[in-house]
Amino acid sequence: MTLQIVAEMVDQCFDTCVYNFRTRNLDHKENDCVYTCADKYFRVAARAGAVMTEQTILHHANQVKDMPLATNPGVATRANVQ
Repeated sequence: MTLQIVAEMVDQCFDTCVYNFRTRNLDHKENDCVYTCADKYFRVAARAGAVMTEQTILHHANQVKDMPLATNPGVATRANVQ
C-alpha cells in the first residue's frame, strides 16, 4: 500500500470519526469509528488490488492466446493450426 493511499485513509477516517478536540485522546466512539473505517478502507483496497491483478492476468492471457506462434511468413500460427 502506498503512502498516498494511507494518507487518504487517514484524512477520510479522521474527517469522518474525530469530532471531540477537548482531549488529547480519542473517546470510545471515535476509537471504534477509526478502527472500523481503517479496517473497511484496507479491505476495500485489498479487494480492488485483487480484482486489478485478476484483470491484468486475464488481459495478458488473451494477448498471448492471440499472438502468432512465430513471426516468419509461412510458419504455423495459433489461428491456422486449430
